[in-house]
Amino acid sequence: METEEHSMDSPTPPPTRSNITTEVISDLGLILLRSDKTCHSIVLTVLGALAWIDSNASLKVTLLIAPIVRQLASDKSLNGEMAAHIMAAILNALTLHGQHEANQGSLMTLGAQVYELLRPSFLEVLSVMQQIPGVNPVDLQKLDERISGSTSKGNKVEKVKKDLFKKLTGNLIGRSMGQLFKKEVKIQDLPRIAIPKKVEQKDSMIPNLQNIFS
Repeated sequence: METEEHSMDSPTPPPTRSNITTEVISDLGLILLRSDKTCHSIVLTVLGALAWIDSNASLKVTLLIAPIVRQLASDKSLNGEMAAHIMAAILNALTLHGQHEANQGSLMTLGAQVYELLRPSFLEVLSVMQQIPGVNPVDLQKLDERISGSTSKGNKVEKVKKDLFKKLTGNLIGRSMGQLFKKEVKIQDLPRIAIPKKVEQKDSMIPNLQNIFS
């Protein structure tokens, strides 16, 4: 992979939601993706990296998936089974690394892009989305309607589509390791303490100090 603005010698910037869409595939990458001997292995390896127990590596590999899927779709090299596998891999990555803000943002953008790209041609990706626990069919229908009437250009994902995708996949986002075994502190309402009223002393009980020293 190479970018349009950065050379091989320049330091690679951290992956962000904006530069995911600027990635392009080199000539060598095109040859490998168009070869029956290498395409399948490359795609499975890249998708598998999303589930590595390394949030930084998973974040970086999101840069590779979007241009690969776009190229495969353009070459008509995908089938329903592979399209479903791609969608499932992204959703699985949300479960594993979605608790990290950077990973979540990149995966949400990637997922919305991939769903918008594959949904019109492959009904299987809809089936994958329908298997999300607690998914709202109405919201899923709204996303499909947005995609069918899409006016977005190139890789741009409309905010409303991304928001819908995030709403649909919210139940998949995991919790950080520090939160998994955290015991919530519950403070019970303590009973009110009855404070006895102070007894007022009568004037007759107050000693006359003048008599003490007389």
